[in-house]
Amino acid sequence: MLGYVATWEGEASAQSGVNADVDTYAGWHAAYRPDGIFFDQVSGQSGDLATYRGFAELARPLFGDGDGFVSAISI
Repeated sequence: MLGYVATWEGEASAQSGVNADVDTYAGWHAAYRPDGIFFDQVSGQSGDLATYRGFAELARPLFGDGDGFVSAISI
């Protein structure tokens, strides 16, 4: 099971909300916590790669005993 997080194409104004959504899922009780995160509405711009790398680096250690699954799709 993955937690859904919209990234709004990497817009700077949405980045704190993306991190907050990841933290919300990570804070759920272990019985309900997802195994990882699905990032949606991903920018296809190479200049945004660092932003998405940062999202993934935040999410992975919080799920799956430190080896959380991270998936993304571009619109």
